[in-house]
Amino acid sequence: MYGFGERTFIGENRGEIVSLMSRSFRVRPECISQVKQAMRRHGFLRQIDLATELNLSRSTVCNFLNGKPVDALNFIEICHNLSLNYREIEDLGECTDLNHSESYTNQAPETRQKRVVLQAGFPAIPVWQGRNEVLGRLTAQLRQQNHRLNVLVLVGQGGIGKTSLAVKLLETIGVNLSSRTLASTSPYELVMYFKVQAETRFNHIAEFILRDGFGIETVGELPHSDEKINQIIEGLAQQHCLLVLDNLETILYPANHAHARQAISPDCNNFLNALADQHHNSQIILASREIPATLADLRYQTVEPDSELVHIETLPGVTTEAGVEILRQRHLNDTQTDLRWVVKRVEGHVFLLTQLAAIGKGKPGYLRQHPELVIKKAEPILREQLARQSTAAIDLLYRMSLLQVEIDIQGLTFLRLSESHDLDLQTVTPMTEPIAFTNEEICQTEEIIEQLVKSSLVQSRYDEENSEVFYSLHQVIVEFLQANYPEELPMYVLGLYLLSNHKTSCSLPTISNFPVYFLL
Repeated sequence: MYGFGERTFIGENRGEIVSLMSRSFRVRPECISQVKQAMRRHGFLRQIDLATELNLSRSTVCNFLNGKPVDALNFIEICHNLSLNYREIEDLGECTDLNHSESYTNQAPETRQKRVVLQAGFPAIPVWQGRNEVLGRLTAQLRQQNHRLNVLVLVGQGGIGKTSLAVKLLETIGVNLSSRTLASTSPYELVMYFKVQAETRFNHIAEFILRDGFGIETVGELPHSDEKINQIIEGLAQQHCLLVLDNLETILYPANHAHARQAISPDCNNFLNALADQHHNSQIILASREIPATLADLRYQTVEPDSELVHIETLPGVTTEAGVEILRQRHLNDTQTDLRWVVKRVEGHVFLLTQLAAIGKGKPGYLRQHPELVIKKAEPILREQLARQSTAAIDLLYRMSLLQVEIDIQGLTFLRLSESHDLDLQTVTPMTEPIAFTNEEICQTEEIIEQLVKSSLVQSRYDEENSEVFYSLHQVIVEFLQANYPEELPMYVLGLYLLSNHKTSCSLPTISNFPVYFLL
């Protein structure tokens, strides 16, 4: 028995080790059932369990169990741990010499040149204010040695600054944006950037990674998507890469679809899940308006991603101070009070700030006198996002926009079902007990609000004192909904809610100053 790195190899002599280092074996077809039985006999019910035990990639184990070529040392190690004689099951006719391959992944790490590979040029960063804290925190997370994330998801509204943050993260890990090179001190060997488009298919992404990233010219010999996914994971396991997939929401089903936030292509679903769930040595940054649903276990619906493997960073607007600085940089000469009003009006939304700055440049006070301009500039973004929502979700958003207070699940269910319950709405009196809803009604509300949160249309806040999550809308969304949805929810319903015994952060004393008939 001889040591080789972190592996143990059983062979007749050391010369055999050298001769096998550049070769690959496969299990003979008639022996595949035998090796699968051996895996179960040794207590490995899933491929990932065996891969974790041996510190190998899941794709390597998958290839072994399905009779596909595997690195000779890995092949022998797996056989040893399954109490199999590798000589009895190896297919000698399929041995290959890996030295003939010119692929990047088969080069020794010390001979690989650090590279940056782009499917599209790096986007410009016209605005950068107020994000240094989150930039530093996420950079530290990417560089953790004792616990390395598989996937970092940057999620937020369109124009909020997700792509800018992703590109800044690339700068901090050593990417020179101008020369498109990677510093020798970077912890990564290869950085890949891919901007997803509406017409993007899985094969486009796979061929970019395999051919442009890993230098594998035989991609056409992998006809099945599973083979390409295995090859990608294998490449990500053999080196330390950083892969950025930008604009990901364009290939996801909208929230009003039965498969909300899943990739339209099943192959992309499997690919995203493999990036999050399988063992490899690399990291992936996803920038998206919506959180992909397939980062969690594909066997179960509505489950959340493993927080040890996937970190979701929801990007809000910048602070008031940072927003004022952005407007000053854009040469707005308004008073400090007016500038702060503009920033608060859009809640620090970076893209909207740049749009309003272009309108108000050279016209001090103009934006304050024309608040409708805020909605006008936000309209394209909001219409695009709302078009992806279900009718029930839009209806709930509209009711929340009329209420304009933070509200919990019980309250949201009240708003959603107030017209369907047999309530005496003609006489509004304070309630001593909250209205009881069924578990099914509560769950339906939770499902709707979860989609809205993950679509960056509703913001949530956990209240430690009440041990409750409260939900609210951005002010821009409130004003847009009120201006564009003419149907009115009767004010007595809102009054009934505010006078009820539900938990809410709204100031009830101000409501009680009005006579009850005012709310009818």
